[in-house]
Amino acid sequence: MSLYKYLPPERIDVLENGTIAVSLPTERNDPFDELAAVDWDTSDEELERQHATRQIQSPLEEYKAFQRLQKSQRSGEVAERLRGKQAESFGAICLSRVWDSIPMWSYYAHEHRGFVVEFDETHVAFQAQFGNGIVPIVYGNRSLVRGKLNLKEPLPQTIKAPAWSHEQEMRLFYRLDQCASPIIRGERNIYLADFPRESVTRVLLGCRIEPDCRSRVQQSLRRWGFTKTTLVALSPHHEHFSFFLEELSVF
Repeated sequence: MSLYKYLPPERIDVLENGTIAVSLPTERNDPFDELAAVDWDTSDEELERQHATRQIQSPLEEYKAFQRLQKSQRSGEVAERLRGKQAESFGAICLSRVWDSIPMWSYYAHEHRGFVVEFDETHVAFQAQFGNGIVPIVYGNRSLVRGKLNLKEPLPQTIKAPAWSHEQEMRLFYRLDQCASPIIRGERNIYLADFPRESVTRVLLGCRIEPDCRSRVQQSLRRWGFTKTTLVALSPHHEHFSFFLEELSVF
């Protein structure tokens, strides 16, 4: 099966360097991304212990009532801390099952001026690099986290709002310590993972791609060993909300 990465024209470095971004959950365009709904509750016994050890002045019952009222706020704070802690160790390569999503071409590929890279996930080199780490995103209610968590493994946060379902997203969770040294850009660290060029089956050019970007894509495919990759240009269908595909010469 195929996986697709939508890219704006300035990300020609993906083809030139054979690397793809590993994004952090705290930096994605969805504020709910990997933000768990935390079932944060404290037992009466724990509240009694806190009341005694901290020498809190308010009566025990008032202290308990106050803590119960704080549950929603505290759950949110815990969820943010969990996500931040995960971002210290794990990122994800965000891909899609579809190449012809008109909205995704618009907001991930700079209004159809960019391109899409198609990977063959069954390719032996792709499997060797990424293994069985491909996880589908489920579109539904937020996942509820209870109890202690093992932060040495990715949290099971693969649920997004139904409004994103058109993306048919798949994720490759990736340890940041498996990446090369990050590129520092302002206050951000940009993490990159190598991908096997031989697993790239097609590059699809947006229907508004500029001639310079088209030329750089062709040059990259020629220069950097994409010998099994097909180059395809898209254009709008004159009757339907779909695209014509025209195969182009690379060499």
